[in-house]
Amino acid sequence: MAAGGRTRRRRLSDWLIRLLRPSSERPAAFWATAFGVPVLLWSCWFGAVAIAEGVGRSAELWTGTILWTALLGGALGLLMLPSRATVGSSASPGTSGP
Repeated sequence: MAAGGRTRRRRLSDWLIRLLRPSSERPAAFWATAFGVPVLLWSCWFGAVAIAEGVGRSAELWTGTILWTALLGGALGLLMLPSRATVGSSASPGTSGP
């Protein structure tokens, strides 16, 4: 059962990546993917637990977990992708060329 759930989550994540096609040239898609993959992962996990064992946790706990992981994934996506201003420049600010 656990292996099947992992496979489904992986397929959903792959589907989201194929749909949005994240890259450094498409920063909005990159950030949406960084935000969306944790939402898919944890929503599927809590859904599977709810089906298998019933909802034993409060709504605040599982929605908060999904929200916080999504926010952290989005924040990591923001940190991982360099801004467009620094992508093309090789000199650091305040220095002149050779």
